Amino acid sequence: MWQCPNCNRSFKTTNQSHSCMVTKVEKHFKNKSENVRKIFDKLLEKVMGIGPVNVYAVKSAIFLKTSSSFLEIKVRKKFVEINFCLGREVNEFPVSKFQRLSKNRVAHTIHIDHPDEIDKQMITWLKEAYLLIN
Repeated sequence: MWQCPNCNRSFKTTNQSHSCMVTKVEKHFKNKSENVRKIFDKLLEKVMGIGPVNVYAVKSAIFLKTSSSFLEIKVRKKFVEINFCLGREVNEFPVSKFQRLSKNRVAHTIHIDHPDEIDKQMITWLKEAYLLIN
């Protein structure tokens, strides 16, 4: 593990490219709907049930990580966008897009408009993303 001397964040790769603009999670919810905060809270609760995670907020997103980031959370005005990698392509609702990054990694994006959209299938994918990096 390499620790950035500027922001003290830990990474698998030495000198890994990243943003040192660390912020507080709360800043992402300023001027956002209460619904967006409920989505984030439910998502965090469900992911914490998968295993231990660290939460890091930077200017552009909130990252959940263990040895490496496995979930990127982007808080928008009325919805939450999540990005995660799986070892396979999933081209079904609610996945809005996917992109192969390598032979064994496919990035996926989901837009969440309401906390009730966080269902068993979504949590199964997030568990798979969690296990992919551990």
